[in-house]
Amino acid sequence: ARAIAAAVSGGQSATVAANGQEVLELAARQPFDVILMDCQMPELDGYEATHRIRLEEADGAYGRRVPHFIVALTANAMVGDRERCLQAGMDDFVTKPIEMAALEASLRRAVAFQQAALGLPPSTEGPESSHTLSPDSELGALPVLDDAALQMLAVPGEPEALRELASLFQQDAARRIESIRIAVRHRDSRAASAHAHALKGSAGNLGGRRLASLLDRLEASAKAGEWSAADNDADRLPVLCAEFEKAMNDHIQ
Repeated sequence: ARAIAAAVSGGQSATVAANGQEVLELAARQPFDVILMDCQMPELDGYEATHRIRLEEADGAYGRRVPHFIVALTANAMVGDRERCLQAGMDDFVTKPIEMAALEASLRRAVAFQQAALGLPPSTEGPESSHTLSPDSELGALPVLDDAALQMLAVPGEPEALRELASLFQQDAARRIESIRIAVRHRDSRAASAHAHALKGSAGNLGGRRLASLLDRLEASAKAGEWSAADNDADRLPVLCAEFEKAMNDHIQ
């Protein structure tokens, strides 16, 4: 059968690409909520297609979109294969032949990811509410950790999977935070926004809603050259990241 990457938009329709190059062209034209990325495709495989999409996102080529949620579709189920997918920038991992329960769980994780990336607090009032929170109050209203979003990343039969994801995040976060602070200090808009964008996606995927919201704000400030706001948020970043990592580790234990 022909290898495909299917991009599912709005949970209602799907667009099919025959190879990785077509995936890039489709992603450049319109946003997709989820991309089901076959790792073995002709012309450009899923790993490289994902890597290029992440570069475009970091460079701001897609504008102010929520990062794509990319699900690896692979016939391999080894821990090393999952690590390769994560390193390429993929968010989730579904083995072939695909089981509907596994696909449904992955799509639910995609919804949780998008909510976290947008910094959406739990809805407690209708859209007609006249209450307006300050940016810091909105941030404080978000949970440090969305337990449900993190738990949906658990792999049945592999209890170490969440610990592996947490460890990978912590290693990357330390490097990203330092890069963000250096970039902000040197008023390097592109580097600051790119690193904030990448870390925002990782935090959101693991349920770090408060941290993801701060990074979204920092990314926007850096792109707009609003350095006073970026300075303040960069200073707060290590504290919020440590807070999230503790909550994540407590949940996993």
